[in-house]
Amino acid sequence: MAEPFGNDDSQKREEISPLFLKGKKMKLFHLSDLHIGKVINGYDMYEDQEYVFNQILEYMKQEQPDALIIAGDIYDKGGTVGKKRFECLMHF
Repeated sequence: MAEPFGNDDSQKREEISPLFLKGKKMKLFHLSDLHIGKVINGYDMYEDQEYVFNQILEYMKQEQPDALIIAGDIYDKGGTVGKKRFECLMHF
């Protein structure tokens, strides 16, 4: 019976995973369900979203992540995205 991954010696782990970083850790930032362009009861959330994105950018400058993962619903609903909305995401 094969050993569980966590019980393999380090050389086997290194062979199995090309992303094995020899004891180094990666710092990841994960954002999801941004819903850029969301309008709630006629209230456009753009300015609020821009404010939050600026806070995230400042936090990223402090923490210096190795990667940013953006998943989920980036824009709210289908259809075309205005230039202003697209630029909001381009901060990243």
